[in-house]
This record gives sequence, C-alpha cells and structure tokens, in this order.
Amino acid sequence: MVKFVHTSDWQMGMKARHVSENADRVREVRIRAAENVINSARSERAEFILIAGDVFEDNAMDNVLVQSVIDLLSKASCPVYIIPGNHDPLTPNSIYRRPIWERVGSNVHIITTQEPIEIGEVILYPCPLTEKSSREDPTAWIPVEEPNRIRIGVAHGTLMLGEHIEDDAFPIPPDSALQHKLDYLALGHWHSLLRHKTRDGAERTAYSGTHEQTKFSEPQSGQILYVEIEEPGTEPLLREIPTGILRWTQWRREVNSKKDIQNMMQELDKLDAPDSVLLDVVLEGTLDIGGFDFINEEFTPLLQSRFLYHRFNIEKLIPHPTEEELRQVARTGPLRETMDRLYVMANSEDDTNLPKDVTPEVAKWALSCLYRMIKEARG
Repeated sequence: MVKFVHTSDWQMGMKARHVSENADRVREVRIRAAENVINSARSERAEFILIAGDVFEDNAMDNVLVQSVIDLLSKASCPVYIIPGNHDPLTPNSIYRRPIWERVGSNVHIITTQEPIEIGEVILYPCPLTEKSSREDPTAWIPVEEPNRIRIGVAHGTLMLGEHIEDDAFPIPPDSALQHKLDYLALGHWHSLLRHKTRDGAERTAYSGTHEQTKFSEPQSGQILYVEIEEPGTEPLLREIPTGILRWTQWRREVNSKKDIQNMMQELDKLDAPDSVLLDVVLEGTLDIGGFDFINEEFTPLLQSRFLYHRFNIEKLIPHPTEEELRQVARTGPLRETMDRLYVMANSEDDTNLPKDVTPEVAKWALSCLYRMIKEARG
C-alpha cells in the first residue's frame, strides 16, 4: 500500500494582470495555498508529494520568491519530488540550476533526468521537461516492464482527448498509463481537475489541477489529489482535498426590474468572507432608467467596496425608459412624436406590424439612445 499527494501548476509569481491592482494579493495567496498542500500531506500521513511541473510562472522569478518556496517545501513531513514543466523547464537558464537550491531541505528532490527512482515499494518514472514547447510525448521513454512493484509516472503535458494539438502541447496518449503498465500517471499542465478512466475502467490518469484557482474559467481547481494504491495492478483510489483560498464566482443573471437587482444584493450579503471573493457579474434583460440609476448608485458601489475584485458586464442589459420618463424629456413636438412611435414598437407583441428589419429590441435601443441624448443635451 502506498499513499501520496499529487499536485501541480502552483505558478508561483504569476503576473495576474487580469485582476489589476489585486495582483499582489493573488500572488501572496498562492503561497498560503501551497502551505495548505504541505499541511494536508502531513495530516493525511502521505508518504511523499509529487509536483507535476510549473511550480513557478517562469524561469525569471527573483530569488526572494524562490527562497520562500524553498522554505515552504523544506517544511514538508515527507519527501517532495518535483519535475520542471513548460513554464519552468530545465533549460540552461532554469530556475532550478541556481545555487540557492543548495539550501533546500534534504527531503526535496528536483528531478532533472528521465530515470526510474525507487521510493520504498514504488518505482517512480519522472518526465521532466527541458524546453517550453514540443510535439513529443514526454512519457514515451518509460520502459514497459512486468509490474512487481507499484509503478507511478509523473509528467507535464496534454492528454490527447481531442484532435487539436497546440505547439506546446507535449502530447500524451489517453492510455499512456496502460501502455507503460503504470498503476498511476500524475499529470500537470491543465489547471482544472480531470480524472481519466483508461480502457480497463480504472482512474489511472489524472490532473490534480492547480492548488489555487488562477482565473474564472477554471472552476474545478483549488485542490490536491490524495492517492492510495493497494498493490501493483489494483485501481487507485483518488480523493480530492481542498487547498484553495480565493473564490472565483461567476453570476449570469437576467434582471428586468429594480426588485431583481435588490434580490441579487441580498444574495451578495450572504456570501462569506467577501474579501476573498472575486466576482464576475453579467446582467441581461430589460431595465428602465430608474433601474440603471440604482445599479450606478447602489449595486456597483457594493461590488467595489465589499469584494476583493469584481468584473461587471451590462452590455446585454437593454435600457427601457418608462412612459413617465419619456414625458419628462420630450413633452411635445417632433421629438415626442418620434418617442411615442418608438415606444409602441418597443412594446409590440406582433413583429408583423413593425417596419422591415425592426424588432422590439432594436426599437428599445433606439428609444434609449434618443432618451439619453435628449437628457444629456438638456443637462
């Protein structure tokens, strides 16, 4: 029986430009989430930790960050095995070639060659990357031998579940674990969790995903995989353990009244630890001018003051002035007549009565634009 932790893609030092002024906080949290990895391995009594590439964002990270990672890894209660990934490959200027690594604890192993490593009853087959991009399978070197011990591979690349291969893919066949008679293949490169069943129906290949989510499009991240293998040939047992700290939350909502927005604000009030929430809000629907004013005066300030970061999109929210609002800006004359005609078309339930190429949605936009132009012209 062997028990170990599989993690990858820490991306220490990531630029995080997509969260603007909050980038420093996002980078700092990645260190804290890595501490969660080390602590989880200790509490679960893991025999070792596998880091499947991309500990660092790139090979240009400064030594202050490198030292903080060294200090963290040295605190692990078990051996740590690290392979370079495509972000931090083992090139001549590799971050792993710096003298600073001489101060790392004896439990930390930076793997630089494709050679089997014996760890108790386990044989580890590491696949370190030596370049940023390649179309070669990094697992191709692993020898095919009859298993008399538990065989584990650790690699960084793209599991070829589709047809498209990117230049930096490092393509890995979906059944590489079976082809090389591995009991488990620990992968890095994809930031979201993936547990892949090979042809024998067992989950012998997996991406742990990054230990701390990096953007909104990675919903299945922020964890490690705890792996147990009873003996050679048995199916691995995988368990996800949360390690992430920040919460990247996406809302897609239809709003058609001020009340709808107030209901959203009540939901926001219920979110725990809002200073650790990054919020992406997209609103659509039809809203009167009073509703837009409410968004500007109350909803947006709530997002700005309460949450670590917010992204707010109302491009699909159609402004729709009320009849009373229309009367206030154009009481008589040609402008009023034009507004009345647009108002009728915007509220029409029968498109056949509308002019060619005009829909109620088009009329609503035209009405809103005219309304705003008149209001701005009159101050």
